[in-house]
Amino acid sequence: MKKTFVLFALCLLVLLGGLIAAVTILHNDRDDIVVTAYDQAGDRSAAQGFTAQQSVRRGSHLRWDLTMDLGTPEESTTEFSYVREAMGGFVEAGPEDLILYLTTDAYGSSAASEGEIAQTEDPWTQMIQDVYQRTPEGELSTENVLLSDYFTYYPLTAHMTLPQRADFTQISWDPDAVTQAFQDFFRFPVVPGDTLPVTIDRTAGDSYTMEHRPGAASPSMETICAMTQEGFFFSFSPTTRPFPSFAEVPGGYGLYWIAAPNGEPHPDSLSCVYPLPEGTYALDLTLTPDGSWLVMTTGTAQGYACTVLDTETMEEVQTFPVPMDPPVCSPAFLTTQDGTLVSYLCYSFEVMPSLAGEDFFCLLAKDSIHLFLLEDGQYIHQFSVPSQEANLQTYRPGGTGLWNGEKLALAKGTDDKPGLELWVYDEEGGLLYHGKYVTSLEEDAKADPDMLEYWENSLYLLERAELTLGWVE
Repeated sequence: MKKTFVLFALCLLVLLGGLIAAVTILHNDRDDIVVTAYDQAGDRSAAQGFTAQQSVRRGSHLRWDLTMDLGTPEESTTEFSYVREAMGGFVEAGPEDLILYLTTDAYGSSAASEGEIAQTEDPWTQMIQDVYQRTPEGELSTENVLLSDYFTYYPLTAHMTLPQRADFTQISWDPDAVTQAFQDFFRFPVVPGDTLPVTIDRTAGDSYTMEHRPGAASPSMETICAMTQEGFFFSFSPTTRPFPSFAEVPGGYGLYWIAAPNGEPHPDSLSCVYPLPEGTYALDLTLTPDGSWLVMTTGTAQGYACTVLDTETMEEVQTFPVPMDPPVCSPAFLTTQDGTLVSYLCYSFEVMPSLAGEDFFCLLAKDSIHLFLLEDGQYIHQFSVPSQEANLQTYRPGGTGLWNGEKLALAKGTDDKPGLELWVYDEEGGLLYHGKYVTSLEEDAKADPDMLEYWENSLYLLERAELTLGWVE
């Protein structure tokens, strides 16, 4: 009994020692957070007057609200608070974390099962069942199945990540109903002669493995989204694969809407709210801070433009050109398994994340930055300049910006850890300053090996969208 008590006491002392060490480090960091700037280019004095606000927590109860002076980082201030109720072990996502992934390629995966495949009326299951039946037990078989034997339209799958808690415990929606609504709405006819390679492996007794890849001519597209309090807008951008025909989609190709009050999508509200002319493709969607306008960046064979839409009426407010070279457009061909030749146009559109502030709109292309200022309800071109700041291409999500009347500041958080990366431009687009800012919260923890693992598992930004810029005269 004494030995057991002694062992218990020793374990308790070890635990208390670790807790005391953690509390000591946390207490030392409580009010004296140091912000350090690492200059990358230019003069830091160009950042004078700009501030950044960021909230950080460690564990479930400790929170720091940082106000970083970007011109004089040593004068940054911190407000520390202890939250009695645990904040939970995950990050609250912001609207920019909405992901809608609608694809005809989702069936290009692998799966394993036991025994025979159940008979259903689902054409996909019927196709797999037929190949399974033709594969002798103990053998591996690959067939190029003619898609038109089973499908009139390409099968779609909708994957949706909504801006709620990361563990999805508070989301109340039916993924199958959403997928079915998208399947019924977006009807893309199967290209004649298109086949799907399906492999069934029955070499492991009663178990089987199936592998299936997209058909050669199956359409491909990227999904772009922008979310409001009531729902979200979305559209599709072309890739290097064939873009689908929207001839049988209600309203055709354009901008679509689905209501999602309280983050819960209503599949019956799916509709096309702004059709696009043939040959015009949506590339990016951005909402203004108050959500009243949606700015849609589009591309054609002739060049790029932005269309501003009223989010309540979907009426066009303005369309303005983006001074960039037009995309490379070239004919492309592919051949299906039965020899059918499929031709299509392949566009090399720029990937251009954008940002709409209270009085400006900014496009971040691969090699250039384009700024438009809001004057009397219209966006006016301010500058377009070459830029080699490659990190700006990963600007969104997590980025923010501010125009102070003379300078443009762009900031991006650093991988959900405290600190940021900052760029400051003058009114003609000249880069005045580029710097990286880190805090002693991370530096102090990493300096202590005993706290490193604890640190890496317990530091969170309270909200990824919470990084904001300010200006002090």
